[in-house]
Amino acid sequence: MQHARREAIREILKGTFDLERIAQKIRYRRTTPRDLASLRRTLELLPALRQLSLPEVACFFERIGEFDGLLLDLQRTLVEDPPAQIGDGGAIRPQTDSELAECVALRSDTRTRLSQLEERERELTGIKGLKIKYASPFGYAIEVAKSYAAAVPEHYVRKQTLVSGERYITAELKELEVAISNAKARQERLEAELFAALVDRAAGEVERLHDAADAIAHIDVLAALAQCAAERAYVRPTFVDESTIAVEDGRHPVMEAILQTGFVPNDLSLRESQHRFILLTGPNMGGKSTFLRQAGLLTIMAQIGSFVPAKRMELGVVDRVFTRIGAGDDLASGQSTFYMEMAEAANILRRSTARSLLLIDEVGRGTGTLDGLAIAQAICEFLLSLEEQAPLVLFATHFHELCALAEHWTLVANYHITAVENTARGGAPVFSHRVQPGSSSRSFGIEVARMAGLPDAIIERAQEIADALSGEADVEARVPLKKKMLKRPPPERQLSLLN
Repeated sequence: MQHARREAIREILKGTFDLERIAQKIRYRRTTPRDLASLRRTLELLPALRQLSLPEVACFFERIGEFDGLLLDLQRTLVEDPPAQIGDGGAIRPQTDSELAECVALRSDTRTRLSQLEERERELTGIKGLKIKYASPFGYAIEVAKSYAAAVPEHYVRKQTLVSGERYITAELKELEVAISNAKARQERLEAELFAALVDRAAGEVERLHDAADAIAHIDVLAALAQCAAERAYVRPTFVDESTIAVEDGRHPVMEAILQTGFVPNDLSLRESQHRFILLTGPNMGGKSTFLRQAGLLTIMAQIGSFVPAKRMELGVVDRVFTRIGAGDDLASGQSTFYMEMAEAANILRRSTARSLLLIDEVGRGTGTLDGLAIAQAICEFLLSLEEQAPLVLFATHFHELCALAEHWTLVANYHITAVENTARGGAPVFSHRVQPGSSSRSFGIEVARMAGLPDAIIERAQEIADALSGEADVEARVPLKKKMLKRPPPERQLSLLN
């Protein structure tokens, strides 16, 4: 039954227009006839929408007021399909005002009289091709081809010469022209006045229209979230008093929608007085950043009233979500990428509380290795020293040395994203995208560089240097090559790499 009601609500909302925008245009008297037609159509749908109210969200439906008076006014005054601008004419129903009705009737009557006059002049003159035409610079005229010049009556007064003929005016036609012109001008003036009066009356309802627009927006969002939850098998999160985020088989809502199938779910557990600080290591391209973003999105979705993509979620209310994910520079003010990274980190450390969620990705990577590692560890230690006041933290890093923090701080838990080396593919990593307890000691950076298309000579040399730095090869391999240059691929190979 709720499914049917949700579908009915969404079907009604499809027919409504942007009520807030229309109300704002009414407030500043910038409304067009079609704006008021859109308002009329929206107001016609509101009674049916109010009848679909649900107890859980009744507060929003109750804010949608009744606009019977304004709706009746719009229905009586505005034509069914008005023109884009009031100056185009024909926006107001003629029966709205007696003088307007007279003008419209007069214009309709004069058009009939023009047709009758044209037919009568043809019969009197015997000129079958005679036509009464209108040209904006000259007004109405009787047009006669040059071949019939001898048949033109004497009372015809020449008005304009054409290549193919002549145009004439008569006293009767001039009288009709004046009547039509006056009726048109009067109709335009009256319609403008009546339309302005209608807008003024609508302006008296602007505040109530804004309130109704806000309520409809809330209903629209909730209906969309409910529809998404039903289509994608989301679950209702459970809220607790403790500072906790516990997710079972959580999924990234955007990535899951893009991939359709094959997204790997993962668990997350950050609990008060237990593990509140997760150090996440693992290979490049393994999914660390996705996991961090997933945690932030699920937290936000739960707190705005949405179901979440997970098997189960338990959440203590989070006051802020802070992120340190990627950074850019500000060349105009002389601020480097690393400076911006540190500025973001400083803002997080100053403003976060025990109820905050911190998503920190690769802090300290924008400078030298020793400086970066030192800063990253100092930030971790600062947050952990807060103990009971420490925020909930997901800290993704390639500084594997930080994993030793778990040996000294009970709040720290090491997790990693698993990957295995595929010997059949030349050592390329195979990513499981699974978040598992424990730490990782490899980032597979050289293998990812190979996958990205770096020349084989560079990959081989990088592996030699990496082995030397790790103590697995002769330390002489670290000495930069001077005489022997790295062998470049042939030109055709270079082009293939670029492509």
